Amino acid sequence: MADDDADRPGTIWESRGVLRWGVRESLRSYVEGLPGGEIRVLDGAERLSSGGFGFPLTSALADHRVGDLDEPLDFGGAVRFTGYNGLLRFEIAHPRLERDGDSVVLSVSDNLDETLAERIPFGSSLASSIWMTGPTRRTAKAVKLTGAGAALLGDVYPEGSMLDPWTLTLFTD
Repeated sequence: MADDDADRPGTIWESRGVLRWGVRESLRSYVEGLPGGEIRVLDGAERLSSGGFGFPLTSALADHRVGDLDEPLDFGGAVRFTGYNGLLRFEIAHPRLERDGDSVVLSVSDNLDETLAERIPFGSSLASSIWMTGPTRRTAKAVKLTGAGAALLGDVYPEGSMLDPWTLTLFTD
């Protein structure tokens, strides 16, 4: 995703870090092409020049290194997808990156209101496939949709379908 987005003012750039993730490009194109199709960013998330989204880090960090993602990292913000004049509507909110054995799972809440939300393991990457591109940046290029993620998307995409890559960047003082 475009690094030049870091030069613009906004909530995500004032946080301690950001998760850049587009969910899935074909999904974004599909929704925006529908009658009444709209993608809205909410609660501190931002739309990036790449078309993807930036989610601000909300976890407290012991240090400013990405490390091996040994502790879960939580992010704020949400993206609401709507179409067919409201007949299609779902949210991807409050992403979390969490190590699970040999994988890193990207989970999301299915509702902006966390008291009503269910945490869903949405995408998964092999930890060995996540590239460290500096002391404060990690990128996962091979992110696969989970069964629960496929269900959230109405089973339009089968489990194992490729999602957009994600990039985690932590900001230092």
